[in-house]
Amino acid sequence: MRGRILVMATGKCPLLHAARLVKQTGWRLFGSWRRLLILGCIVLLVMVYLHVNLNSTFFVESRPWESKEKCGVGSAGRRHLMNITNQVSQILDEMHIVHWLFYGTLWEMRRLKYPLMSGNSVDIGILANRAFTDKTWRKFLAPFKSAGFIVSGNKERLFIKGSMNFRRNPFKDLVVKVYTFYNCNGIVQRTGLWSWLFFINYKKYHSFPSSFLAPALPKVRFGRVDIPVPRGGLEILRYIYPTNWNENITSHCYFTKPLLD
Repeated sequence: MRGRILVMATGKCPLLHAARLVKQTGWRLFGSWRRLLILGCIVLLVMVYLHVNLNSTFFVESRPWESKEKCGVGSAGRRHLMNITNQVSQILDEMHIVHWLFYGTLWEMRRLKYPLMSGNSVDIGILANRAFTDKTWRKFLAPFKSAGFIVSGNKERLFIKGSMNFRRNPFKDLVVKVYTFYNCNGIVQRTGLWSWLFFINYKKYHSFPSSFLAPALPKVRFGRVDIPVPRGGLEILRYIYPTNWNENITSHCYFTKPLLD
């Protein structure tokens, strides 16, 4: 009887009305939690993005100061890596493409006065000037393939990462890494899609004033040939390795100069 009076007064069944209230409240709570979850994911992604961008060595593959236990490659591998580096430099010279030793290799040459090759690689930077951009991908690779080089990656890798790897048998794990740069209003910076997606990191740790590449570049002896290096001595290391350019060296490997020939 009391239920009938309540239904007559409100025009609704109390049980159905309560169920609707619970359902509506639940949806509102679920919507709130969903918004909080989305907001949490966005905050997490922003934190990860900032961590990646503010880490000076996140996109640096060559960190010679970290190789505490490795004394570089063996003598046969060293000669091989020296030879292919010399050939890559000579081919770039013949194509009139500006290039220089860079990243970990430059760190080793400036700090140690010899290449340790602890990362099983040599790093070279090239300037994407007219001598480079006027060539098709096939025309650029032709002299390297004629010299027996195996090119890791393709035109898409160059577009995404702004780099390419050159290797040759029988030491396929020893690599000459070539990174492409361009001059934008007096600032030399990396090419590639990654340099735009992670622009904070690339602007902060992979860019430097073009005055370091003013012609003619000085050269250092590297194997049988002289290869260009940026001007300014150690100064450029402050741009690419701001927290590690003067890292203390403690491993005994660094104090035993290996044979270069």
